[in-house]
Amino acid sequence: NYYYVKSDDHQCSSQEQSSVNSSKKKNRKFKNKKTKSRSNRKQTLNKIIKGNEAMKVNDRMILNLSGKTLTESQKEVLTFGPDFAPTPSHPQIDKRDNDIDKWVSKIRWAHFFSRVTPTSTPNAHKDTEIALIPPSGKEAPKSTSQALELYLQLTVKELKSTGLCNNSFDNMSPNHRQALKQLQSWDDNIFRYFDKGTGWVIDTPDNYEQKVMEHLGDADTFTPINEVHDTSPIPKKIKEINETIEKWVETSLKAGDISQRLATWMVKEESRPGYDYCNYKVHKPQANYPGRLITSGCGSPTENLAAWSDYYLKQLVVDLPYVLKDSSEFLYQIQKFNLTQPEKINDIILVSWDVVAMFPSIDNVMGLKACHDLLEKRDVLFPSTTSILEA
Repeated sequence: NYYYVKSDDHQCSSQEQSSVNSSKKKNRKFKNKKTKSRSNRKQTLNKIIKGNEAMKVNDRMILNLSGKTLTESQKEVLTFGPDFAPTPSHPQIDKRDNDIDKWVSKIRWAHFFSRVTPTSTPNAHKDTEIALIPPSGKEAPKSTSQALELYLQLTVKELKSTGLCNNSFDNMSPNHRQALKQLQSWDDNIFRYFDKGTGWVIDTPDNYEQKVMEHLGDADTFTPINEVHDTSPIPKKIKEINETIEKWVETSLKAGDISQRLATWMVKEESRPGYDYCNYKVHKPQANYPGRLITSGCGSPTENLAAWSDYYLKQLVVDLPYVLKDSSEFLYQIQKFNLTQPEKINDIILVSWDVVAMFPSIDNVMGLKACHDLLEKRDVLFPSTTSILEA
């Protein structure tokens, strides 16, 4: 609401001119103060809004069933995720470079193994050995993919060119460091991931054990092993399993289904029992956040035997018409159907259902029969159907 005129259109005295200039300066100061105050209020309001939004995000990513109270700093640390790596206080460049070289080797081996496909005898044993038996200390060969090698070269160059020193940028504030130490001292609590989505569940050991036992208590699926005279039955069970595997190895080796190198690899000299753990189904609060049981066979006596049988079984489902790799393929199939058969769209109803504890619910006899029927349809019956089913 301030109007100014050109000097050509309006002649005024020096006194009037100075008065006008003084008025302009005052108006500018007033407008600047007003603008600054508005800007400050707006920034403060934005900080409050962002803070509230951050608190909402923190609450969505954390389910606290432990009864303990989390500080805001502790919540923020948990929202960093399980893959977050705090800046080390004393960086070790040699160890970093060694880890980078190991990562490159793993990527190259993964690409090398991905190109291995099973063939008929006599090369089938060699293909299986390459795909299953990890190299012992051997350096991975350079990939035949120029794109992959270029990616590795540029990534390694960028990683190793990053300077590491004691005064490097810390990716955690002092408050976050303190919060992380506090969380690490919570030995009387369990930290588990969300079954779906990203987030943490904090619970007491008793509640967590109860959720695991809800699955292990199913007598149709699991058989308890009772301790006798304070003696753990685990070593005896492991010995029995290893003896069964050794008999299978001897029979399969005579039949020519495995090589001597595979036979040696099948029997593990040192092994331990597999273990079960649960992730919480946070998306089902009405059922009191039930746990999804996950069984890990890593380090168990049957680990290598399972890898061998899985190597051949997973090839059977590739061409099955009712098998989908992921959600993207499902959406692609729907789009493909809509484009190829538009006249049937109005007659189709999409139906879905969920199988509770799918793998434990599959009857062994029924599952083996389904595998047998698919194995017998192979163009090359190697290894024998009997060896794979017994494995």
